[in-house]
Amino acid sequence: MNKCKQFVLVSSFLVALFSHAAYALPILSFNQSTDDLIESIDIGDSIDLELWISGIDIVDDLGGFDILLSIDTLATNFDAFHYGSLPEFDILNPVSIAPTVNISGLSFSPDLSTQADSFSLATLSFTGLQAGISNIDISTAILSDPFGFSLDFTSFSAMIEVLDSTQVPPQVNSPTLWSATILLILCLLMVRRVQ
Repeated sequence: MNKCKQFVLVSSFLVALFSHAAYALPILSFNQSTDDLIESIDIGDSIDLELWISGIDIVDDLGGFDILLSIDTLATNFDAFHYGSLPEFDILNPVSIAPTVNISGLSFSPDLSTQADSFSLATLSFTGLQAGISNIDISTAILSDPFGFSLDFTSFSAMIEVLDSTQVPPQVNSPTLWSATILLILCLLMVRRVQ
């Protein structure tokens, strides 16, 4: 009976250990955020957003990627795109056709064991045009290991809120408010006296 309990305990521990590791996935995100990113800028200001991949240590290595970013340019202008430092990738192929950016990379290296657990894939630059919100979404993405097998992953989007700091909301002047209140009370008293 003791061997049976030990077997059940050990196997339960192993199942719990390996099932937990199965749910951890690599993450595609902006500025290494572990949630959807929200950034605020003023009209005319510039901002850079970095597309990061992290959690590569959970899987073996990243051998290739093909990512389509959908960019809403309602409030921002998409200015530039630059790859991060990716020396292990032999082919890097950016294609930018507004309102999308397709970035892809492929490594022919037989050994990616020195690859970092997280790194920047690309930097996107934007300028605020008008007050509003622009979204940057990962429309579709394919990540693969060094053998070409697809990797599951989690992804997060980004939102740029452009503020118009030149428009200051009107301030209610308290003496004016008091004057208006007293005038209203006097008018009501006069109407009552006339009746």
